[in-house]
Amino acid sequence: MAKGSNNLVNITISEEPGVPPTTRVTLDNEPLRLAGLGTGNPPGSGAQIQWVIDPQSADGWAFSSTGGINIKSAGSAFEDGGLQAGSKRYIWRRKVADSQDYAYSISLTKTVSGAATQKLVIDPTIINQP
Repeated sequence: MAKGSNNLVNITISEEPGVPPTTRVTLDNEPLRLAGLGTGNPPGSGAQIQWVIDPQSADGWAFSSTGGINIKSAGSAFEDGGLQAGSKRYIWRRKVADSQDYAYSISLTKTVSGAATQKLVIDPTIINQP
């Protein structure tokens, strides 16, 4: 899936030195618009949505092991596919295109020498268009 696809969000995390350091998180697809994605083949089986941490991001960042991506009030419209690729990719499946907006959270954790040192939570939006 290419950058800018309607079912892919690339996440870039950068850090600037300082005390404390400044961490910046950039999403390349916000809000996430699902128009034309469909609902899988066969219909209703779940079209894949991916969030990927850019490999050029600052070292040590990964999706949190619990709640890495949490679509609030997902009901039957979405299904959690979970962590993939060593905590650098997260998958959900869209099962219903219901023209609703869904708030969701991205939870990222930085680990240094085996210990979690920082956690960030971002709250973007999905526009679930047919």
